Amino acid sequence: MTSIIVISHSEKIAMGVVELTKEMAPNADIYACGGTDDNLLGTSLNKIMSTIESIPEEHDILILYDIGSSYMSAESAIDFLDLQERVKIVKAALVEGSLIASVSAELGKNITEIIEDLKPVMIEK
Repeated sequence: MTSIIVISHSEKIAMGVVELTKEMAPNADIYACGGTDDNLLGTSLNKIMSTIESIPEEHDILILYDIGSSYMSAESAIDFLDLQERVKIVKAALVEGSLIASVSAELGKNITEIIEDLKPVMIEK
C-alpha cells in the first residue's frame, strides 16, 4: 500500500488538499503536514518526521509538496530516518497531484504506478 503526505507551508492548505482528495478517494491513506511547530507559515521537520513515523512500516510513502523549502525539509526527514528506499518525493501540481495519487493509491496501484500516473502534472525541478 502507498500512503501520501501533502506538505505545505500553510497548515490550512495541506488540510484543505487532504479534505478535497477525501471527496474523490475516501479510503486513501493521506496525511496533511503543514505549517511550523508553532502554527506559523513554513515547514516543520518535526511534523514531517512524526507523520512519516506514524505510517505503517509496510507502506511506501509518496510526498507531494508546495515550494522549495518543503522539499528540503522532506529530504532531511528521509535522511534522518534513513528511509530512502521507502519514501519518494514528487514535484507535481499540489492539488491535482494529490487527487491523482490518492485515487491511484485507492485503486491499489503501487508507488511506481502512482508516480507514472502523476507524469501529466509533474513539474520539472
